Amino acid sequence: FIFGKNSTVNANTLVASALSISDNVFNNNGITKHFNKTGEAALGSDEAEVTPDPARSMIEVQPGANLKVGKNGRIILAAPTVTNQGNLEADNNGQIIMVASKDKVYLAENNAKESIVNTDFSGLLVEVGSGGRVDNLGNVLARQGNVTLAGFAVNQKGRVTATTSARVNG
Repeated sequence: FIFGKNSTVNANTLVASALSISDNVFNNNGITKHFNKTGEAALGSDEAEVTPDPARSMIEVQPGANLKVGKNGRIILAAPTVTNQGNLEADNNGQIIMVASKDKVYLAENNAKESIVNTDFSGLLVEVGSGGRVDNLGNVLARQGNVTLAGFAVNQKGRVTATTSARVNG
């Protein structure tokens, strides 16, 4: 995936993944609840290549691109290599996840009735199998929300802001 310099996305939620999504996850449980029910990875699989083709295994947000989600929305960018040089923004209680994995990504809901973990953390808990590379050179903003950068190598050279309030985690 390449979000070019003039790209604009304004949605409730955006999921861009170079990893596979099984029919079971897509049709039955959804990626945010799947781990809690079956233990299967939300994105990717055991059959994923250990060294994927670099030309087909990346997500790049170029300078000038703007990706925005609304209140309680999520931006999930998942691939072996994820690079942000643009602007990622989530309104109140949103979450931005930039996750790099060569095989599997596990997403588990938190603070929900069916959660496997119960902490004060807001948003999805993120784990990877064989981690990849995340580079943030742009701007990432989650108003009263959560930002997660996860992978084997995480390079934070841009700006990440997650605001909070007296009643909402950030």
